[in-house]
Parts: sequence; structure tokens; C-alpha cells
Amino acid sequence: MHDLLPMRLVVRDHQAEVKCCLDCEVLNRGEFPVGVSNVVQYGSGVKSLLVYLSEYQMLPPERVCQLMQDVLG
Repeated sequence: MHDLLPMRLVVRDHQAEVKCCLDCEVLNRGEFPVGVSNVVQYGSGVKSLLVYLSEYQMLPPERVCQLMQDVLG
């Protein structure tokens, strides 16, 4: 029997602390990992799939959005 593994979206939450030095009152901010530049962003796997569906399979953007909603929620 051949079957596909269920697709699931992996969400990673990154948080950076902000702390104030009690002596000099300077704010120190934690750094996000390299490549994390926005509040919400998609990884290379999702981006590649979207390009494949829209460019190679020529699906209209509305159908690509509907597919992503149906498959990944």
C-alpha cells in the first residue's frame, strides 16, 4: 500500500526579551534568529509550494489560497 503522510504546518514562535539595566537604565533587546524579519512569515517549503502551484501548475491565486486553507487549515 502506498500513501502520503498527512501534511501539517509547523509553527515556530520566537520571542526576544527586553530588559532594562538597573544601574545605567539602558534597554537590552534579545535578537531573533537569522532570517526572521517579520511578525509572521512563511518558510522556504511553503514558499516553494506556492510558487510551484501558481507558476508551474498555473493555478489562480484564489485557488492556491483555497487549497492551502483546505489542506493546512
